[in-house]
Amino acid sequence: MGTLPAARCHGGDAQPLEKVTLVNIRLAAITAGCVLVPAKVALLAAFGPIFLPDTTDYVLFADMILAGGEWLRAVLPADALFPVTAFRVIGYPLLLAWAKLAAGDAWPWIAVLTQIAASLAATALVFLLAVRLSGRPWVGLVAAVGHGTGQVLVLDQCILTDSLNASLLVSAGCWIGIAMLGRRPPRAAEMAGLGAAVLAALLLREAGAILQYALWPLAIAWCLTTGTGARRSIILILLFALPPFLGAQAYKAWNAERTGHRFITTAAQTAVFRPALDLYRRGIPVFADDPLLADEPALKDREFPLPGVAYTTINHHLTAKHGFRPWDVAGHAYATYLRHWRTHFTERVGIVLSKFDKGLLYLPLMPVVGTERVALWSGGTTPLPAPGQVWQRVVADKRLDLGFLLAVRTLARVASALITAAAVIGVPWLAWKGWRRGSADPRVPLLAAYWLLGAAYVGTYALVHLEERYLVPVVPFILVCGLSLLAPSFEAAAARTRRLFVRNRTRA
Repeated sequence: MGTLPAARCHGGDAQPLEKVTLVNIRLAAITAGCVLVPAKVALLAAFGPIFLPDTTDYVLFADMILAGGEWLRAVLPADALFPVTAFRVIGYPLLLAWAKLAAGDAWPWIAVLTQIAASLAATALVFLLAVRLSGRPWVGLVAAVGHGTGQVLVLDQCILTDSLNASLLVSAGCWIGIAMLGRRPPRAAEMAGLGAAVLAALLLREAGAILQYALWPLAIAWCLTTGTGARRSIILILLFALPPFLGAQAYKAWNAERTGHRFITTAAQTAVFRPALDLYRRGIPVFADDPLLADEPALKDREFPLPGVAYTTINHHLTAKHGFRPWDVAGHAYATYLRHWRTHFTERVGIVLSKFDKGLLYLPLMPVVGTERVALWSGGTTPLPAPGQVWQRVVADKRLDLGFLLAVRTLARVASALITAAAVIGVPWLAWKGWRRGSADPRVPLLAAYWLLGAAYVGTYALVHLEERYLVPVVPFILVCGLSLLAPSFEAAAARTRRLFVRNRTRA
């Protein structure tokens, strides 16, 4: 894992990257047609579009858009603790409103099919990036199938923002990577278009207002590794950065017109109180120490197994007792969060570190878990037995199919852990070696930019609240980087195994 693999094809014959790419465009289409498309269509036919608690807000916002223009001038519903036109950003409701206009009662199917199409386009780009980076067709196939059958498989089918947001960001990141590896300088229209894609992702998930900066190293690396002059590089980077930056400022200005306060959303009403709830569950009286919440008896001596109960209690109290509006509550959440870092620093660090559990190692390859979650999230049950019933079902009940699924899941987890470790540890090591040697290989800064992107997503969400689905935009880059670094070792091990098999067969 000490060096990057050279570009090559099956059999070890070096070929131009252009030829490798053309060959594997056909291979990618075959893979998508024979594996991914049938899998997605079969699951959609079996379970249909999946509605989850957050779906209600997006549908309500979409209905308000279709009902007229009042939502443009005022925050609606006006008497709600969490008014959806302030709590949610507008991008996904606009998509749902379009789907309702286009298909009537069949709008969920149109929305999901749109998400699947965008996801398949992102998968194709993941494939091409992996082939370009590793020079190996099999790495591209594993990366494409891993991306298409993982978390994306279930999120594509959900009426949620995650799928489209991830497809936009994955496509943008892959596009830049493929261009860098081909040593093609960026064009002005291209940079502006990629910036527009980042803005569209921001309008789907408000966290993009902060996480957009994690994509800047990619744009900078593209300019630096393709010989773009300093002046032109500055112009190109501005073309990339200005759409999401100006879009965020315009959104804040729109909300200022409606409320007198600048903000993108009031999602902090719930999300940014999560760290306070984490401290509370550790026995720290954070609510009793808050001068605005100390007189709320419902926040004392309760376990709050459902976080939403705590958030509703907090918001209701601040609204009823202190006259807060949703944006005021969000502001208090931010102030509380910063205060707790000052007053409970050690505990906060411990909570952040606790977010990094073993589940993060298993994200790159999830062929069984992705399908299982489609069944679970649609309201069904998992086909896999409980941990204590595995051997009973497999051996006593002769369920060899379950044994096969469990074996595949175990192998996927082992492979995922190796891939994640290779990406997390190997990329900084290669970047250090490349910097020491003054390497001109464009793959080194690309890997470093992807590593920074992944670290920014994991670190930013861990500071507040981290869920696996939040990392869908960066998991493909971890998968591609880790696979590319492991490819030479895997092929060497496979070659030794073949030689050993041939030698034993000859002796026999």
